[in-house]
Amino acid sequence: IVDLMLYRRLTITPLNILLYNVFNPHGSELYGTEPATFYLQNGFLNFNLAFPLALFSLPAYALFQYFNKDIKSNILYLMVPLFIWLGIMFSAPHKEERFLFPVYPLISLAAAVLLYIIWKSTSFCFGYFYKHMKEASLLNISGILRM
Repeated sequence: IVDLMLYRRLTITPLNILLYNVFNPHGSELYGTEPATFYLQNGFLNFNLAFPLALFSLPAYALFQYFNKDIKSNILYLMVPLFIWLGIMFSAPHKEERFLFPVYPLISLAAAVLLYIIWKSTSFCFGYFYKHMKEASLLNISGILRM
């Protein structure tokens, strides 16, 4: 709104980043280029283990939904923009850490989704064994107490 009042035009910052650095034929290489690993290194430095977790969250979510058809969630609509943004930014030759700032909250969300999937998957698997181990131990204890 402030940009609209001062510049007399609507300014959408993420759109401007894309238009100048991705879709401009000469603008993105003006300030130098970086290898594809640049965002991986900076993502790991900024988010530590949360960044790799976020990168694996979409395939893990797809597998989780495939095996748990009874669980419905709309979280996919929040995770897909992260991977679209990363795909576009990884393909651009000019890379800067500030280009990832718009998706920092989505990186945290995607990492949290993967941790939730791991927790639900392990609680399902171990819950079955825990239930049977508990029953077995109770039977064993009751047998000892009868002696």
